[in-house]
Amino acid sequence: MAGEWWSNTPDNVANTSAVAYLFGKYLNEVLDVPVGLIVSTLGGSRIEPWMSREAMDKFAGYGYEHLEEGAKDNPWNDPCLLFNAKVAPFTDFPVKGFLWYQGESNRHNADDYDSLMASMVCDWRARWGGGEEMPFYFVEIAPFRYECNDGTSAARLREAQANALKKIPNSGIASTLDAGNYNFIHPVDKFTPAERLAWMALTDTYGLTGFGSHSPQYESMEIKDGKIYINVKNAPNGLCPMWTSLSGFEIAGDDRRFYPAFAEIEERSCRLAVSSDMVKEPVAVRYCYRNVPEMSVYNVAGLPLLPFRTDDWD
Repeated sequence: MAGEWWSNTPDNVANTSAVAYLFGKYLNEVLDVPVGLIVSTLGGSRIEPWMSREAMDKFAGYGYEHLEEGAKDNPWNDPCLLFNAKVAPFTDFPVKGFLWYQGESNRHNADDYDSLMASMVCDWRARWGGGEEMPFYFVEIAPFRYECNDGTSAARLREAQANALKKIPNSGIASTLDAGNYNFIHPVDKFTPAERLAWMALTDTYGLTGFGSHSPQYESMEIKDGKIYINVKNAPNGLCPMWTSLSGFEIAGDDRRFYPAFAEIEERSCRLAVSSDMVKEPVAVRYCYRNVPEMSVYNVAGLPLLPFRTDDWD
């Protein structure tokens, strides 16, 4: 494989991933050691092209005719093509872990995304000769209007990303709910996701303490007296802002019709209390379940609450 080393100059850095560069710069400043990055990307690609044939064989419905010599192919969509060209050649390089920033192009098969990602990560770790100790940190897809602001295709993909945390040991997600732009799919703010990726690496991989690094995430709910109470994890010191109504919440009863909800943080328990005069007997809550959500909740480390829904309705 032909290649060359480039010096760290503004001209050369301008041609690579800003998030990856800022992540490495942050680690370098904190750890005071050189940080090397291998950046392999193709904008707009699905996850399937980044997976090996062995990782893809677990999933039905995919063809591989495009892998035959002389066949026409589409590297943005066809399984295994980017793995063969842009992943496999680097497996002889020792690496500490992986960063992943992708997902928009899988919005239309979001229900499979968490399983696809888990299979890919397991395969990558094996090929680099590591195991679960190799961290995998990834970025939540940012708000963008897609089919419309109130659509849910991006919300379903974010839900799959959050579910992937349960399937991929030693993984973490950097939320971008407060860093997107509904009119521009590539948000200008690159520092926020890079910083949040770096925080996870510094705490989970390098053992630094004294600061938070993981977004709060839905854990359980309780229905009582016409309200739904939401418990979250990764908020050991509570949620904020206190003493104010919160946006982005919806609530529904047995009729499955969602209405805008009133939500606030309980002062002592730090649970989220969600209700609506339109829903006397609530059964389900959704938070930020839109392509362009109106987010409002953070933990005290300043990390956004991940979007969630308590129902499994289509």
